[in-house]
Formats: sequence, structure tokens, C-alpha cells
Amino acid sequence: MLVRKKRLVWITSGVILAFTILYTLVFFNETPGGFSDWRMSRALELKGIRIPIGKTPEDAILKFRQIPSIEVIHGERVKGGVVLFYKRYYDKDGEDLQVEYMRKT
Repeated sequence: MLVRKKRLVWITSGVILAFTILYTLVFFNETPGGFSDWRMSRALELKGIRIPIGKTPEDAILKFRQIPSIEVIHGERVKGGVVLFYKRYYDKDGEDLQVEYMRKT
């Protein structure tokens, strides 16, 4: 009976340890700037990783495109992300409409 309890404790500990390791690997793979972004930047031969992290889609565009300001015309939630139609402020008189698709990872 004691051997059976010890075996159950070892099996339970092993399962918990395996799930912890798996969760940690998935977390570090999917975190912005993690393993998947590192592999992608190496595959594309980029010098550094620039990942826009913003609280809103507009903030992410401003950080990613490195522009001072935008005027969002329309935003639409689609499956898996957001489509934003916006205009940059550098050309007040022009017909400068741009579209961005973003998804949260």
C-alpha cells in the first residue's frame, strides 16, 4: 500500500513538472520579443526586433510606424484582429487614407 502511494506521488509530481515546463516554453515562445520573434528576425535577416506594444491599436501604430500622430477614420474588429483606416496629419489637404491590420498575440 505504501509503495502504491509513493508511486502516485511521483507520477503526480512528474505530470505537474511536465506541464510547468511546457507552459513556460509556450509562454517564452509567444511573448513579444520571445523565441518565435527571435527566429523570425533571424530568418528575415533583421538587425533587431521591433515589436509595438500598445494598450490600443492606435498606440501600436504610432509606435510601429514611428509617426507623431494619426487621425483614425474608422476601426473595425474582424476575426483575429482589428482593421484601422487612418490618416496621417502631415498632409492636411490630401487624400491620404491608410489601412492597417493588427492582431494581438
